[in-house]
Amino acid sequence: MSPLLNETDIQYVILVPAMWAAEAKHLMREAVVKAGSNGERLQLVPETVAAANWCTRSKDTLATDIITTGSKCVVIDLGVETCIARCYGVRKKEGCSVKYL
Repeated sequence: MSPLLNETDIQYVILVPAMWAAEAKHLMREAVVKAGSNGERLQLVPETVAAANWCTRSKDTLATDIITTGSKCVVIDLGVETCIARCYGVRKKEGCSVKYL
């Protein structure tokens, strides 16, 4: 009997702050790999990109009705001491492909 889920079936996605520099992302990647995750299946995603993807895919938002391929949107990340606004263009709604503008 084979297991229902193999280790190779798992993709690790870690959300990181959009303002993190490349060095901070590199340190996070190293820490996750040292903790036992496979670096080849690890993806670091800025929080604002994850939010934009969620808005285009979630059936729980009104955004799915108004965001289409070619749409542009602004994702605002309000933190305790920070406010980050990022503009994105929706390249392809199906499968969700957003591009930082």
